[in-house]
Amino acid sequence: MNLESPPLHDPCAVAFLIDPSIFEYRLMRVEVETGSQMFSGATVCDIYNYQDKKNRKKNVHVCLEMNTERFWEMVMKSLVKANTLSPANK
Repeated sequence: MNLESPPLHDPCAVAFLIDPSIFEYRLMRVEVETGSQMFSGATVCDIYNYQDKKNRKKNVHVCLEMNTERFWEMVMKSLVKANTLSPANK
């Protein structure tokens, strides 16, 4: 994956809590790999629903797409408001 900028996982999580409509997401089975030395701690998403055949319930909403324009509008609006309300600016 070649990204122009670093990922912003925490702000994206907060944005999802504020307005989930800016994300496209899907419920799927997600597990954490614990039995491999090479991939220990990696999250594994069952995007093809293989676990359904084993009656393993889907347990996580995984975000697949984000409306980045609306995300950055939200971030910038929050920063402007925080700057306006900051006691450091009084």
